[in-house]
Amino acid sequence: MRFEYAAMTGGQFCFCGQTLGGAAPVDNTYCSAPCYGDAGEKCGGPEHVSVYTTPKSIDYVTLAVTNGAGQPAKMFAADEEVTFTVNITPNISNPLIMFDYEGRTGKSGPMGKVHGKSYPVPGVYTVTAYVTDFEQINPFSTARARILITGSPRTVQVSCENTYYPTNELLICDGVVREGLYMDGEVEYGNSVQETFSLKPVIWPTAGIVIPTSLPSASSIDDATQTYVQRMSFFDSAGELIAFEYYATASGDVTFAILRPSCASYCQESNQCVACTVGVRTCSSSTQYCPANGDCSDNCNSGVDLYGSAPEDYTVVKAFSYTIPDVGWGLFSVTDSGVDVIRGDVIGYSTTGAGRLAFRDVDTGEISDSNPTLTLADGNSASDVSSSTATNTLHYMRAIASRPSGVKLINTYTTPGTYSIKLTATSRYQLTAVLNSTTVILQDKISNMTLLCPTFGQINVETAIPLDQHTGTDASYTWWVDGIGIKNTTSPELLYTFTGIATYNITVRGINRVSEQWTWCTIEVQDRIVNVQASSSKQSDTRPQTYRSTDGPTDKNKVTTGYTDIRANT
Repeated sequence: MRFEYAAMTGGQFCFCGQTLGGAAPVDNTYCSAPCYGDAGEKCGGPEHVSVYTTPKSIDYVTLAVTNGAGQPAKMFAADEEVTFTVNITPNISNPLIMFDYEGRTGKSGPMGKVHGKSYPVPGVYTVTAYVTDFEQINPFSTARARILITGSPRTVQVSCENTYYPTNELLICDGVVREGLYMDGEVEYGNSVQETFSLKPVIWPTAGIVIPTSLPSASSIDDATQTYVQRMSFFDSAGELIAFEYYATASGDVTFAILRPSCASYCQESNQCVACTVGVRTCSSSTQYCPANGDCSDNCNSGVDLYGSAPEDYTVVKAFSYTIPDVGWGLFSVTDSGVDVIRGDVIGYSTTGAGRLAFRDVDTGEISDSNPTLTLADGNSASDVSSSTATNTLHYMRAIASRPSGVKLINTYTTPGTYSIKLTATSRYQLTAVLNSTTVILQDKISNMTLLCPTFGQINVETAIPLDQHTGTDASYTWWVDGIGIKNTTSPELLYTFTGIATYNITVRGINRVSEQWTWCTIEVQDRIVNVQASSSKQSDTRPQTYRSTDGPTDKNKVTTGYTDIRANT
């Protein structure tokens, strides 16, 4: 009936109204009549009434979104503060307001009607406000708003497996953009070829609860040198760590860390504490391991058997020392490159100095942080990250990773030379562009290589053995004579002096950065025939005669003999 007050008297009579009519409150001892329906309660007394308040019913709720200038907006830059304002009709004096900011973070704790939130991760978010009276007599009413968090491209990389490539073949390089949303790409290959395309969105795996930009009240009583591990805050996919988001109640030094279950055998593909060739190993016949609560359970909130057993051992994958500069919301950007997280990793923090993080009580269905005896340092392990060290609280921290957007850059070059491959990523909404490039060198392959060996060569005389004209950029040559390497040249010709009479095998390898080719030939090396003499006689002479020629090779330097009848006219 939407009356705010109900007055009971005589144990059974009820009067309703919107005001108290000027009546003054008195001590409860004046109301002594037991209620007819519940004798344990009092329903008024002589000339007095017991007054009960009834919260107003909520007709509807709206959610307004504004930017820093107080103007309505639906699009914001990453890390820009978004202001949410809840409007309740009719207005109630003490509402209970909670938010779901989307992004695997769940509902927030109680919030005010107006508060801010920054989104470090680009994306499209549907934000839901849940509103009821503080006693939660009325059901929750909801209001939603959809916002776009834009992200400028960052960390654009172009990489090719090699520096040198052959002409007239496909060249394939990789382009990577590690941050950004709604991006277009453009590549210039340096040979008048240019392409434009849409880049796939970057994937942002996260681990942790929602971190508001402001909290109605925030306090932390964490002791010094304590470690807290969020067993329910696990990464559900792999990526490269880029930041920690947090809400601090005190500035100073802290340590953030990524932890991984210490399994005897760990299978990343199935995220189980078993070898990948072994089947799933359950905790028992009726339970399974739940990353949300860190132990074996017959009611796993995640609904997925992630590990197959219940590891209480965790190893610190990477620890980061950080100094919190101010109280409130903050973002710690990780500058260490190549810190990879995998599915199942969790997060933790230590009070190594004066810095402290805010926390809240666990809500229904949530699993609290654990407080193990663990120093967060690379490679350290803990064996008590379990429900026995639960704190019944959740700290306001979250880790953010990136799974980059990748593109294959494919081109064919027909002319040798040095080329610059440039990749530019541009945000469609923020009109910002980031460029990176790499250099490749194109060469023609060596082919059609043939040795032009002379048939004969002479000992102790330099002989030229050239290669026929062939293709190949910046080629060099290695020469072998009868299997013995004798010279490296950049000239396609061998100049060599043979010192013995024989048949020689000549082998050459032509090589450049993209190819090589072999060829061979044979050459017969002989000595010259010199000093041939002739004698004459009028009579027939049947004695053997010896001749030495003045030129021409002999067969292995043999002396030619025979019988000759020389008749001369004198």
